[in-house]
Amino acid sequence: AGEIGPDSTAALERLLPQVKQCEAVSGGSKYSPMAYLSSGGGYLKDGYALGELFREYEITTIVTGGQKCASSCAIAFLGGLYRHMAFDAELLFHAPYTTNGIAINCEDKGQVAGLKDYYQQNLGQSDGQFLHERTMSYCSAEDGWTLNKDGAKLLGITTTK
Repeated sequence: AGEIGPDSTAALERLLPQVKQCEAVSGGSKYSPMAYLSSGGGYLKDGYALGELFREYEITTIVTGGQKCASSCAIAFLGGLYRHMAFDAELLFHAPYTTNGIAINCEDKGQVAGLKDYYQQNLGQSDGQFLHERTMSYCSAEDGWTLNKDGAKLLGITTTK
């Protein structure tokens, strides 16, 4: 819980190498370590960094019941090898923006292109393209496109039932 930022990533960079995959008592099966996410967001670059760590260490990302994972948290969530949401959890996506302290600007083409690439890398060409188009239709620091478990499953964002 809390803001996604460079400290979140730095802490996990130190912790994740120490985490071992769990094995079934009967042997053979391995289970991915899990990260439970709940955050109002943070900076886009920190969401990418956290998502890339999740992918590198084959982490399962989870948003539990009644929790919201917004903005850079939703970006980090997509990095999970397996992605799960409780029935009443939410993901919130919005266009990346810069601010001058008074207004926001969602026209930074570098951020926009990078976001599309990240979506397609984690969701595939078609689902990544669709998520990018929907994300870019919300230029807001407070609001965005909110998905519940069923919507996320339909779009290939979650990978488990």
